[in-house]
Amino acid sequence: MSIQGLVRKVFSVKQNTPFLFSFITVGFCALIFLLLAGKDFVFSTEYVPYAIIFAIGYGITTVFNFFAI
Repeated sequence: MSIQGLVRKVFSVKQNTPFLFSFITVGFCALIFLLLAGKDFVFSTEYVPYAIIFAIGYGITTVFNFFAI
C-alpha cells in the first residue's frame, strides 16, 4: 500500500488520468494474485457476483483515492 501511494502521487503529478491509473493498478494486482496463486487457484461461478461487486467497489475506491491525493 505504501508503494502504491507513492506511485499514485508521482503519477498524479505527471498526468491527471485517474481511470488509467486505476486500470493499471487493478490489472497489476490481478496479475500478481494469479502468479502467486499458481496451481492452487480455484475458480467457481458461485463467486462471480461477489467478485463483480468487489471489483466495482475497489475500482470506485481507487479512483476517488486518486482524486483525494
